[in-house]
Amino acid sequence: MKSIQTKIVALIMMVVMLCSVVIGGIGIWHLKTVSEQNSAQIMNLGCREEGKRIEHIFHSVEQSVKIVAHNTLQTQRMETVLGDSTLRVMYIEKLRPILLAAANSTEGAVAAYIHFNPEIAPSDSGLFYSKTDFSEAFLVQPVTDLDDIPEDMSVLDWYYKAVEAGEAVWLEPYYNGKIEEPVISYVVPIYQKEILIGVAGMDILFADIVDKIAEVSALDTGIAYLVNEQNEIMYHPEGKTEFPVDDIQGWNQFVAESQSDVEGKYVYEYRDENGKHKLACFGLDNNMRLLLSASTNEIDADNNKMVKAVLFSVMIIAVICIIGSVFISQSIIRPLKDLTEASKKIAEGNLKITIPSGNQDEVGELADSLQQTV
Repeated sequence: MKSIQTKIVALIMMVVMLCSVVIGGIGIWHLKTVSEQNSAQIMNLGCREEGKRIEHIFHSVEQSVKIVAHNTLQTQRMETVLGDSTLRVMYIEKLRPILLAAANSTEGAVAAYIHFNPEIAPSDSGLFYSKTDFSEAFLVQPVTDLDDIPEDMSVLDWYYKAVEAGEAVWLEPYYNGKIEEPVISYVVPIYQKEILIGVAGMDILFADIVDKIAEVSALDTGIAYLVNEQNEIMYHPEGKTEFPVDDIQGWNQFVAESQSDVEGKYVYEYRDENGKHKLACFGLDNNMRLLLSASTNEIDADNNKMVKAVLFSVMIIAVICIIGSVFISQSIIRPLKDLTEASKKIAEGNLKITIPSGNQDEVGELADSLQQTV
């Protein structure tokens, strides 16, 4: 037969264990949720801050090119002016200081140009400035002849892509033969009364963007890299060329939803040969995406430490409660044992016994009552 003490200790242990499981489970769940949100917000914050630094350069270029494009239309007779050689030369000279001032005032610019529509002006008419040495001033360069068709037409994307789009466009990084460096171009088509006058554009060094991305740090395993809209890697610090996410549809959906994730609570999780990773994304104005990746193990390291601390604390509390329950049960059982022994002696005919009454509770009252009966 189990003693009352065993039953009391068992009951207290059950209550303690139940409370420990419930409280510990809630605590661990809450810690995990908060930790995941914090890690996501930290990653998204780092990604957005660096993205905004890059976009500052893009915004500067966009503003300058739009100013140049606007100032190109200084007469209502652009088609007539460009068709007359004398007027065209005079007009180009008038535009020269405007283009040069815009180039000099734009952070990161290495080339600036205006090229007129070859259908209303000679195919090599316009202005072109670039830096041959990136620490020196802008120098006048020969204007590209659009009638001199190259084998690789992509070298003329800076003109034809903007004309085809009919609106301002950012071009993906490409090699500029005149500058002899990879560049990113922003080009604005210029129209007057629905007639294409030409394009105005500006180039920035792709290496400058790469340098900024290379400065991004996220934990020990974190890296930042650049992809285009087709998820093709434009730059990766480890030289990787294959996008790590297999579920492209799910990834594209995440990218679309992340644009409205103002608080930055969510990151994309994926697995590769190196384990699980989390990925933050920031869409740039030139339609490229800045990505920040870090190992899930490193991100969750602090969370795992907190979970272990919670479990350890719960175990310590449980042990203390069990030890305390043993002492409490003994304080209850000991007077009952004394009463039991006294009852046995009374039953044997010994009415001269003294029954101890140390407790000021129901057990003590019972002992006093039993003492009075003898």
